Amino acid sequence: MILDPRQVELTTLRFAEREPQRTRNQRLIREGRLLEADSPERVEMFLARRAFTTADGESLLRDAEHRAGAQGGKGRSDDRVAIRLA
Repeated sequence: MILDPRQVELTTLRFAEREPQRTRNQRLIREGRLLEADSPERVEMFLARRAFTTADGESLLRDAEHRAGAQGGKGRSDDRVAIRLA
């Protein structure tokens, strides 16, 4: 399959344009603030694809907010997500 040079050029431009967003998301992920890296709609779709129920998602959000408050704004990743992804 041969790629169209214009398609490669546009992809490279999009990648460069999204650098600030990518940097922000990487920082949030390093800080354990996984559910803040994307919009609520994208998080909802992510959880749905992994068979989380609405109650599971709400529980994750409550727990993440609680941890963030208890840790001065720094949450941590949730083991339930890792278990579901395995």
